[in-house]
Amino acid sequence: MGTPAAPDEFAGIVAVYEDVCLKTFPDDAALITRMEQLGWRPLSPDAVKVTMGDDPARGWQSPTSATSVWLEFPPYHACSVRWNAPQRPDPAPYEAAKQRYVAAYRARQPQPSAQDGHWERDLTDANMHVDVRYTTLQARPEARDPADLKIENLMFVAQSLNDPERRAAGETGYVLRFVHQLPPAGDPNG
Repeated sequence: MGTPAAPDEFAGIVAVYEDVCLKTFPDDAALITRMEQLGWRPLSPDAVKVTMGDDPARGWQSPTSATSVWLEFPPYHACSVRWNAPQRPDPAPYEAAKQRYVAAYRARQPQPSAQDGHWERDLTDANMHVDVRYTTLQARPEARDPADLKIENLMFVAQSLNDPERRAAGETGYVLRFVHQLPPAGDPNG
């Protein structure tokens, strides 16, 4: 699960997500430039492969914490921030960043237009909870168009170990992911 970062870093981690994944992404070149400006260390192709498998991607490590930023190239075009946390934090800073993004999205759209998607439905009630081997994944996906989750997604994912022996040995932290994902390449909804 990695070395946990201090809980009071959460607002700063969300600020990185807002800056890089909500404001800079999906401009890949601008995102890469932004990571250089922030002084984050690029991850080696081998390190990226550990997390992303064969998916084309790049990753950066924070110089000051166990935080990483990931840029996944099409066909799954996404930007995410991952953070190791000793406990699951209050999601209020994430929710505030998400609401700022949604408000800015709405302000850019001609009003009214149901075809543009308006982030009208909070999918909190549709939380995902999946146990995979020794890991529990909990996610709160939200989509610009609730009728078509492929159109644009924001997700807050909390991953934790559920193996009793490993938890008893001290592996009780979380890996948190904040994700902004766009439609697959060639998707007519993109």
